[in-house]
Amino acid sequence: MKRFLLNSISFALPFLLLFALIIIIDPFGYFNIFTAIPPEIKKSTAYRLNYALWKTIEYSKKPCANILLGDSRMERFKPEKIKEFTDVEYYNFSYGGGTLAEACKTFWFAAEITKLKNVYIGINFNLYNMHNSGDRVSGAMTIMKNPLLYLVNRDVVKAAFMIVKHLFSGKSVSLEAPPMSRARFWEYQLNVTAKRYYKSYAYPTSLYEELNKISAYCDDKKIKLVFLILPTHVSLQKKVQAFGLQDAQQRFLSDLQGLGTVYDFDYPNPFTENRSNFNDPYHFKPDEHLSLFIKEIWHGVKGYAKVYSLHN
Repeated sequence: MKRFLLNSISFALPFLLLFALIIIIDPFGYFNIFTAIPPEIKKSTAYRLNYALWKTIEYSKKPCANILLGDSRMERFKPEKIKEFTDVEYYNFSYGGGTLAEACKTFWFAAEITKLKNVYIGINFNLYNMHNSGDRVSGAMTIMKNPLLYLVNRDVVKAAFMIVKHLFSGKSVSLEAPPMSRARFWEYQLNVTAKRYYKSYAYPTSLYEELNKISAYCDDKKIKLVFLILPTHVSLQKKVQAFGLQDAQQRFLSDLQGLGTVYDFDYPNPFTENRSNFNDPYHFKPDEHLSLFIKEIWHGVKGYAKVYSLHN
């Protein structure tokens, strides 16, 4: 019996030490027991490993009635910048590499926690595809309900060891920098990433139905719902025609116009025709142009958007 206990302790000890390390470092701020690790160090690693887990935990601790949903394009709308122009607090619930399925699940997560007032969803045509339906949010919500799952989650463990490595070496780890030149990355995004989105397209019936439910909920609860089709470079816009998806894109626009107010920046215009306005075909340069879009969306300053109102 004694030998069995010793063997059991020997077997369990590494796991107990690992769990202790996770609780002390707490890369995603789940427990918030220890404060020795600066939040900026945690965010520089954990945040990039699992956006959904980081943000669901953060939001649950401090809910906000005004949210932004979408992918990395929508992530560029900094809440502090919006507040500068509107004096209203927003929480940016967008994820790098985010999908429409994730945006929908995140909406319902936020709606359960707090009474929403304003919801802005960034959704470009490439997201409106049944084959682009990855979901990291369901896993994040499951982890939030069970601390044991947090302790053994792969991203949590990886983030903890990355933080330890950073603390000992003083070197941060770059998780998202493309392993190629900017010019090559532009071509990669245009020819490889775009093909991945458009080669196999299927109308997202279930996602449209989910958006319809969100629209009805917002209408019933008097929540302002706005869709943002953010600008992409015209070279990327032409890929829609190259893959024969013009009718599908038109249906996408028609669907959104029936669900809420739409700001459409993604068409040939002086902004999208100027390559210098973009970091790559998908992403406008936020430092130079974010204020321009905030003024247009939140203050009605005339700019590049085609605006469609549900009630007009």
